This record gives sequence, structure tokens and C-alpha cells, in this order.
Amino acid sequence: MSPGDSFAHYYLGRVLLEAQRYLQAIQELEISRVPLPADARFSIQVTAGYIALGRREDARKSLDHLVTIPLNDAQSIQVASLLLAIHQNDAAINLIQQLNKRPSHPEAAVAAI
Repeated sequence: MSPGDSFAHYYLGRVLLEAQRYLQAIQELEISRVPLPADARFSIQVTAGYIALGRREDARKSLDHLVTIPLNDAQSIQVASLLLAIHQNDAAINLIQQLNKRPSHPEAAVAAI
């Protein structure tokens, strides 16, 4: 791989992130210097990687980015869990309260029966 090929480093980082090889993944993503996309699933994985590596400030910055992205219910719970992991309890509670205010979908409950 060419050291200057930023997209090669970026995609290698994404593959390593999927495999939860956080150290190598974050290194490749940082080498790439490609801006992180507004993709909630990917941003959640990156944040989990930062937390696993003990990089709380990077995790906090990533979470600040995450709360600007539309999240589905499951992603909201994941983000709340990540917020709790870095002791951002008030933000986690706020996110869960927002989740509780979303309109429910009774047809989904009926379909699940």
C-alpha cells in the first residue's frame, strides 16, 4: 500500500474497526486524514475504539459529533452507553429522555406478536 494513499489507509482502518482491532484501526484512520463521515454506525465504532484505547478526550469529541447525526433507537442506546463509559452521565440521561419522547409505533408492537 502506498504510504500517501489516504483512502487506502481510511478503508483499511474501517476494516480493522469492524474486526475490533482498535489500535491499528485508529492509527490507519488518523494516517488517512480523511474526514469522518456522518455515519452513525461508523462513528459509534470509532468512539468505542477510543474508549477501548483509553482516549477519553477523543471519545468525547467523537460523541460531540455523534449527537449531531440522526440516530435510530438502538444507536441512541449505544451512544448513551458510550456517554456513560466516559462519565458523561447527564448527556446520557438527556439522550435517553429524548428517546422516551419519540412517538411510539403501535403497529410495530402488533406486528411483533
